[in-house]
Amino acid sequence: MMSGIGLSNTIRQALRRLVWERRDIRTISASEYFDCSWYAAQNTDIGSMPPVVHYVRHGAQEGRDPSPSFSTTWYLNTNADVKASGVNPLLHFINHGSREGRRPVAIVESPFDVEPPPNGESPSDAEPPSNVESPSDAGSSPDPDERSRLQNDLELLAASNLFDPIWYVKNYPDVQGHNPYLHFLKNGGSERREASLNFNSASYLSMYPDVDGLHINPLIHYLRFGKREGRTPGLSNEKRWAIDQTIADVQDLDPEFEACHPLYLDRGRLATNVSMPRGQVPHAWAEIFQNLHDEMKFLVFVPWLIRGGADLAAVNLVKVAIEKHGKNQVLLILTDYDRTDAFDWLPDGTQVLVLSDFDPSLSTSDRQRIVELLIFTLLPISIINVNSGACWNAIRSRGNALQSMTHIYACLFCRDYSDDGRGVGYSDTHFRSCLPYLTKLYLDTNSFIDYLEARYGVPQEHMQKLQLLRQPASFIRTADRPVPVPGQPAKVLWAGRFCHQKNTELLARIVPLLPDVHFEVYGSGDESRRAKLEELASENQNLKLHGAFKATIDLPLDTFSAFLFTSRFEGMPTILIDLAASGLPIIASAVGGVPELVDNSCGWLITDLDNEIAYADEIRDAISGETHVQERVRRMTAKLREERSWAAFSDAASIAPSFLMKDVKNG
Repeated sequence: MMSGIGLSNTIRQALRRLVWERRDIRTISASEYFDCSWYAAQNTDIGSMPPVVHYVRHGAQEGRDPSPSFSTTWYLNTNADVKASGVNPLLHFINHGSREGRRPVAIVESPFDVEPPPNGESPSDAEPPSNVESPSDAGSSPDPDERSRLQNDLELLAASNLFDPIWYVKNYPDVQGHNPYLHFLKNGGSERREASLNFNSASYLSMYPDVDGLHINPLIHYLRFGKREGRTPGLSNEKRWAIDQTIADVQDLDPEFEACHPLYLDRGRLATNVSMPRGQVPHAWAEIFQNLHDEMKFLVFVPWLIRGGADLAAVNLVKVAIEKHGKNQVLLILTDYDRTDAFDWLPDGTQVLVLSDFDPSLSTSDRQRIVELLIFTLLPISIINVNSGACWNAIRSRGNALQSMTHIYACLFCRDYSDDGRGVGYSDTHFRSCLPYLTKLYLDTNSFIDYLEARYGVPQEHMQKLQLLRQPASFIRTADRPVPVPGQPAKVLWAGRFCHQKNTELLARIVPLLPDVHFEVYGSGDESRRAKLEELASENQNLKLHGAFKATIDLPLDTFSAFLFTSRFEGMPTILIDLAASGLPIIASAVGGVPELVDNSCGWLITDLDNEIAYADEIRDAISGETHVQERVRRMTAKLREERSWAAFSDAASIAPSFLMKDVKNG
């Protein structure tokens, strides 16, 4: 029987080994040299064991490769000290070998003079066969132009990481003894062979039938033309394996799934030809193209131009860009809808492109495609997206290509919610996938920056892309407001859209609590909410509805005693900024970035968000005419002059890297 001390030591050693193994698994799993999907696809005998665990426990000792980027056997044979130590070769390379200058795999230095040897040996371990083809003897007497083209193609292929000569020879045994580069150029591409795990010739040609008809090597086409045109390299082996694995995992849920799933039936072929504009795009694009000129270097994308806060933010960006670069260089593009209610907000002579003007029936994907074409054609210095769905989708699906052509900027203001409380805004649907492609993301509140960092665990290198850009006030009052006339009832302004966000239900509960206060409501939106407010107005003489308004400055501001703001969620509402700048006392819900503007030193902030009694009490105080009311208003005015002037906005928008800068690197 083992003693108690002996048992304890055994357990301690076992636990230590387990800790070491887990540490090794984490290190290898985080490395770019371990490809989980590839390892599982290449080693189908590992069963349900996680690929990285299998490699650590068995695969390395059995000479299995963790990815195409690391050769276990070659590394051990090349580094005798590592082999003698018995350490996991990939772990050694990660911890020591990479900084010692050791190579993870035999590198083919040139496609012209090194051949992969037979039997899967590495090029450095064997002499090249004597009958190897070379550019100079490929064919009997090649035309000089053809030889030059072949040489150029070979150099292009050799410089690309989408062709893997070792993998190619290993997977196509008939290529052994031949130059893999020449074989792929002369035969492999036309035979639809895979160039590597990351480029599938058959998939590329199936996606782009126009390329298939050109009789050009598919990978050469992608490298020379396709990448610049925004095409994708097709469905890779890794993705095909992931599809197969997904189907295998779920097919038992439905016996018919395996038989009917289109990706299972024909994984390598995508019926949709995405290489050329489809549907209504060609005709619309032809007309749009006639309206473009190459001076347009700063593009602002919006979904529409209505009288909303995000739209005003977009107009501010257009204005500051025009101030910096002139009207000829700035183009505002309405991508998703034909709503143009706020055109009068724009400076005279602003260049505007409304996609629906050319074809109102354009689909969502058509509009995204036109956004891509605009960028590919104009090659602007920078673009900025202010809530354009078509532009967000283009960034998400084509971000890598787009960022090689222009600097991409965007604005986010707050989360948006459905009536049942689900997050449905672009911060939920596009932020995480698009951030890597953005040069900078502008936000108008610190609270939203903090929220995104906490919710998504944004790494530091990406946090540096997030910049606070406070929207300016349209005007800032320079004198005190008129003193209310004694004996006249106070008027409280409520203005905004009739929607779930603005919480018209709360307004309806406040009105009856203050029968001696007149509520003047300006706005439009949901007809059912308008109907309920009209019904309330018929029952309460202190409520009056006025309809929509063009701008806050058009409202009879001097007739009001205070502004009531009841939103459920917000970023930093521009109407709140403007009405605070008019000198009105502000009673506001403490949501989103509102507390960054309004607090109890310069306004009346409500933290009990849905308590109508709390709002009623603060309204009474704000309209009381007491000395402290005007003191709070003066403090608000001073705060706005410091933080929300046009000069402050222009300076913040110019911080490099900036949407406004012609030289982003140097500012």
